[in-house]
Amino acid sequence: MIEAGANEVEESVMLEGIKFAHKHIIELCDFISGIQAEIGKEKFTYESHDVDHDLYDAIKNMALRSYSMLLIQTTKMFVMKESVKLQMKLSLLLKNSSLT
Repeated sequence: MIEAGANEVEESVMLEGIKFAHKHIIELCDFISGIQAEIGKEKFTYESHDVDHDLYDAIKNMALRSYSMLLIQTTKMFVMKESVKLQMKLSLLLKNSSLT
């Protein structure tokens, strides 16, 4: 059984398409590996950074409170005003954080 979310295509057709694509993807991967070997440039390493948990919690709590109010209210104008207020609060919080 193939899980593809396709209701219009028979499983045998989907399987053939996957096999066809797989063959060509292997060729592309080999081509990319060849270019990488030819140029000689190594992959860069990503330096991971710890999350400022206080800042994360502050943003999360503010957003949850604000969006909880938005879900309760139904008027479009209220939602727009509250969204702008939240964007301004988040902007100020980020400007005052240690991330900038």
